[in-house]
Amino acid sequence: MKKLFLPAWLCLAAVIFSCATVPTETEPVAIASAVPGAAGTSTARPPERPVKPPVPEYIMGKGLVLSKDLAAFLLRTNPGAERNFVERLAFFYTEEAAIEGVNHDTAFAQMCLETGFLGYGGLVTADMNNFCGLGSIGPGQKGVIFPDPPTGVRAHIQHLKAYANEMPLVNPIVTPTVGAARFRFVQRGVSPYVEWLGQQENPQGKGWAVGAGYGSKILSIFRNIIGASAESPAVNPLPFMPNLIFKEGDIVQFTGGGVYVSSSSDIPTHSRGKSQCRVTKTANARNPYHLVSMDDSKVHGWVVAAYVQAIGSDTSKSPALKPIDDIAREVIRGSWGNGQDRINRLNAAGYDAKAVQSRVNQLMR
Repeated sequence: MKKLFLPAWLCLAAVIFSCATVPTETEPVAIASAVPGAAGTSTARPPERPVKPPVPEYIMGKGLVLSKDLAAFLLRTNPGAERNFVERLAFFYTEEAAIEGVNHDTAFAQMCLETGFLGYGGLVTADMNNFCGLGSIGPGQKGVIFPDPPTGVRAHIQHLKAYANEMPLVNPIVTPTVGAARFRFVQRGVSPYVEWLGQQENPQGKGWAVGAGYGSKILSIFRNIIGASAESPAVNPLPFMPNLIFKEGDIVQFTGGGVYVSSSSDIPTHSRGKSQCRVTKTANARNPYHLVSMDDSKVHGWVVAAYVQAIGSDTSKSPALKPIDDIAREVIRGSWGNGQDRINRLNAAGYDAKAVQSRVNQLMR
């Protein structure tokens, strides 16, 4: 038999081919998965979209939008609003809602609806600290008035909780400065859903407002909020570091609110009511005062400055006078207390309390 000699290049090709893996029916071949729209089985994963907070269905729950993002949204919608006030207001909503278990996203969106994004223009005016139209019925009843923004926010949160369920409040019921308390008029638990805050959508015909689609309007605002929210760090910082009015050893009045485990915590561990306390530590931080109660109210922890007022603190050594605009903004932030206590402290520090209040009113417009 004649031997057949093949060219060297052909032998090499045969060896290479024989070593290759031949796909079979039991070993499916992946089709160019990197090419969008390619046919067959694809192993490529589409890029993940940023996760947005879900639109809240219930009034109760944990809000997910950070206070700085809530404030940024409102300021974009109403550029004329005073930044420091808006940031402080957003913080109060996140804290008060956390204490009562209300979804702060829903509450803030409702505030935007009721106040026209703090533009007002209706019966309720900015100086009333009424952020949800409580008691606003007509020209003869413009609505109830609260002494300061934190109290107005607390009243709003308490009313939302009343509509949502029959659970007891953590903090005492807010009493307005002017007008009757509205809490007793609420039929508890009739509106667990945001949609049911509108009486026309509520199966029982109850609810917050009579206008059609009231709850849907709140949810529409919330969708705009999450659409405008930028990616944020995990910590929800206080927009500013408050001036330390009190020192270690001072006896102060804690007006009631959240108590934190550290000076930098952003979620309260529990809430306590009004109490006389001793300042045991201070920090230039989010929660600047560590308080220990002098009665049986069990306050023991760090608190924000806005809920601490003077009781016999030594204010005789006042610092150099600041510009009236700076003091007015500190008043808006809650750094000088409320009511007559605020007036006394301003006067004792060498400021004209009436002039400061006049400037506060101008800034709040």
